This record gives sequence, C-alpha cells and structure tokens, in this order.
Amino acid sequence: MGVPNDEALGLDMRIAPEPLRLGTGNSFVPLLVPDRTLKPAAGRYPSRAIVARLRRSLAVHSLMALHGLQPLLGTRQAARDRIATVAPSGIDHLMREGRQYLSQETAFESEEELRRLFGRKRELLKDAGIDIPWRREELVEAELAAVRLVSIASVRAQTILSAFEAAQRTARPGRTANGDEEAVIDETAWQAIRETFGRYHPELGIGSLWEIAAYADINPCTLWPQHTARFATLFELARFIGRVDRGIEASLACVHLDLLEAVLTEMPDPFDEDQAQLAMVSRVKLRQHFRQEALLAVAGEARREGASLRIARGTRALSLAQPPGPHGSGNPPA
Repeated sequence: MGVPNDEALGLDMRIAPEPLRLGTGNSFVPLLVPDRTLKPAAGRYPSRAIVARLRRSLAVHSLMALHGLQPLLGTRQAARDRIATVAPSGIDHLMREGRQYLSQETAFESEEELRRLFGRKRELLKDAGIDIPWRREELVEAELAAVRLVSIASVRAQTILSAFEAAQRTARPGRTANGDEEAVIDETAWQAIRETFGRYHPELGIGSLWEIAAYADINPCTLWPQHTARFATLFELARFIGRVDRGIEASLACVHLDLLEAVLTEMPDPFDEDQAQLAMVSRVKLRQHFRQEALLAVAGEARREGASLRIARGTRALSLAQPPGPHGSGNPPA
C-alpha cells in the first residue's frame, strides 16, 4: 500500500506540491479497507503503527495526569483510581510505559521533572482556592481530558485492527487477470470490517478529534474517515501544534504551509463554519508559542524553498528542513 516517494518518481524535491485544498462533502472513505484484495505484507496492517502510537501516547498522558491529579485529589492512589476510570489498560502498565517514553514524547527528561513542576503547581492551586468542590472537579476533568480522548481513539483503533486481521485470516487465495497471486477478503468479512467503523464512538465532535490529533500525533481521519474531505489538513496542523505544545521537535511539510498562513492571517475563504472553528483554535495555540510575524516569515521562506518548517525541541527555534518524504505533517505518518 506504499506510495512512491518523490525521488522514485523523478520529481524535483525542491518543488513544493500543490496544497491539498479543503473540500466540502462528508462521504465515507474507509482508509483502512481500500478494497477486498489484500496487499503485500508491508501494507497489510495499516493501523498497526497507529495502535502502537496511541498506546504510547496514552501511557505518557496517564503518567502526566497522575502527577497533575495528586495536588487535586490529595493522594497518589486517588489519582491512580481516577485515571483507571477512563483508561482501558492496567494502570501499572501505563505508568511503566509512560516513564519509558516520557522523554521521547515530551520535553521532560525524567519523571522527577514532572514531580517538581506539579509540586509548584500544588502551591499555585492552593493559593487559587481549589477547596471549592466544583472548582476542583473542573480541574480534575481538565487533567483527564487527554487520557480520556486518547483512550477512546486507542480502543477504536484496536477494534478496527482486530476486525481487519480477522478478515485477513479468512481471505481466499486467487489470481489476477495477469496470473499473479492475490488474496481476497470474502464479502461477509469485508462488510464486517466496514461495520466496525460504526462501533465504539463512531462520531466525536470535531473539537475532540482536533485534540486527539494534537495529543496523540495521529491524523484521526484514519479512524473517523467520514471527516477526511473537510478536516484532514487541519488535523495535520493539529499534529504539528501538539508536538510544539509538548516541547519536542516538530515539522510541518511545505504542502501545509499555505494552510498555516491562512490560519494565522484569518483568511476566511478556505474555511466553512466548522473548519473556521478549528482554524481559530489552531491560531490561538500558535500565537501562544510564536510571534506571528516571525512564524509567517520563516514559513514563507520554507515555502519558497520547497522545504519543511522545523521547530526545535525545547527552545522552539524556527528553521527550515528538507522533508524526509511526501507524508503529511513531516512527522512520521499516522
């Protein structure tokens, strides 16, 4: 299912491809089930990498939530119990994986840095008067937001993957018109995969999907393909913003720099009402981290050079980089 890269096609890597225009329409495009004919092994399990990334993201956000909840709930055990109400995996396993991947997924180098941060936060919350019950509960829900949404995406991705793999185990061998061997999913199994997309939170608000893209660094259109035409590019921008938020290196491919400029300059033409909501959220987040003039200047230079926009880990310094390939945000495709 792989796509040839630009070099294989003989294209000049310095020439930026045409941006993917935001469309209208809301048709069902089952990205994980392109057709009934199985592809070579490298493309047989297109959601496996997404499942792994979601699990890693869930673990890291659970670890951060643990430390964020302790000042609010009073004890470590109370924080663990609250996380367990929204996360599908065992809490001990999540904590171990969270510690393993913390420095890769965030700017924190160790759990000790998390402890120090939330130790200071404890004092700030005390001064802010969190003893009022409704205020405390609002803050608890805010700390759990990432865990809750990434958990939904993780379970949905695993459900779809399991259905896809089950169908492949029952695939029938066959041959193409040219005599090449192929395997074909039978009609019943293929329909079962399609029906899987209708189970377990088949519809989430676009705001929640934007957050999933930012928290987990995936494009949620893979799991909610009905939103592909209208929101796929905005979710790619959300992935980029999420990496910037977490303080790790981020890159935005040249193909998305026109979208970045439209968002920052509040150009109305590309967006319908729902798209404009996501554009506004993206604009607010970007302005929290960068001076708009500086970001637009470097993005403009990157576009002229056919390069990606790169944000450095920790410092958030802006620079240009030649992209590694034609995929989405410039970050690993998902």
